[in-house]
Amino acid sequence: MNILRALNTLIYVLSMSLTYILWQLLGRINSVLKYLTSIGGGLRYLTESLLSFVYPLSACEGIVSGATGDEMALYHFALSVIYLYLAYRVFKIGSRRYWRALLHPEYIGVELAKPIKRIARWTLDPKIGLMIKDFKMIYRNPRSGYLFFFPLIYSIFFMISMQEFAVENIAFLTIFSVIMYITLGFLVSYVPYQLLLVEGDNLWILFANGIRKREIAIGKSLPVILQSLIVLTLYGYTLLPMGVPATISFISTGALYCTATAIIVSTIWTRTIGPETRMLKMSIPLLLLTSLIQILMAIPHIVVSLPQICPLTTPSRGFLYLRLLPISALELLIAITICRSTLK
Repeated sequence: MNILRALNTLIYVLSMSLTYILWQLLGRINSVLKYLTSIGGGLRYLTESLLSFVYPLSACEGIVSGATGDEMALYHFALSVIYLYLAYRVFKIGSRRYWRALLHPEYIGVELAKPIKRIARWTLDPKIGLMIKDFKMIYRNPRSGYLFFFPLIYSIFFMISMQEFAVENIAFLTIFSVIMYITLGFLVSYVPYQLLLVEGDNLWILFANGIRKREIAIGKSLPVILQSLIVLTLYGYTLLPMGVPATISFISTGALYCTATAIIVSTIWTRTIGPETRMLKMSIPLLLLTSLIQILMAIPHIVVSLPQICPLTTPSRGFLYLRLLPISALELLIAITICRSTLK
């Protein structure tokens, strides 16, 4: 079951990137066709060999092989017998286990009981529990958290493109990196809304377990920390020309900013829910309010970043993120304070 869930998650995540992959293939269709033409003979031989190994013998093939004196007929026949024996053994094992469980069900007695494993104290925090539950939900049903995978996939494609074009202009990397984590903050800020939306008419269960609104707001925002750290680390790889300290400070600044936007937006949406809520709905006034707040949070970062593009300040560009780091930390502190003061 776990393997099937992992496969389902992998297929869904890869399908999200299918459009980008096809678009890149269109730009390289000529080189791909030339390459396939050059290996056409070997590819055809490999395909025929693989098909003959996976599906070695059919009734028609047996008749034709016998009539034409094909030397591979004995090989195909022996391989088919081996497949038949393996299939019989697998069927026999499965059938035996099925009837054994049906006729003689096993019960766990006192002698097989094991001591209960002690639960770690930090997992008893409602906020951590919500985060773990949401991660499991995203893993089992990735459609419930596509905003969680979207930035991750396209950050990988962006990193590949930046390496392909070998962008080393410090001014471009500086302003683009700031725009990138501001855009990322806008995207991930709606992850808590999506996680609340997936709860559907089961929101009352959270309140029935004594979880307060402030804990729900912060707990739904915690997955953003891991998400933003992964995405920003991938983006930070393109900032290596600016130095390792600048890259580390960029990752820290972006992660704090994304977490702050997620908490403040989650606070706004959590105020609208209660035990009687059947389904969370997005209204235009709330959407405009969240967008306005994110614009206000992004203004200090833009104001501090714009002077760094000037050629006169080129030597200090590597330290830009050290100036932005206190701003992100202050915004996160304000977001937590607002959450704790407005939600009970």
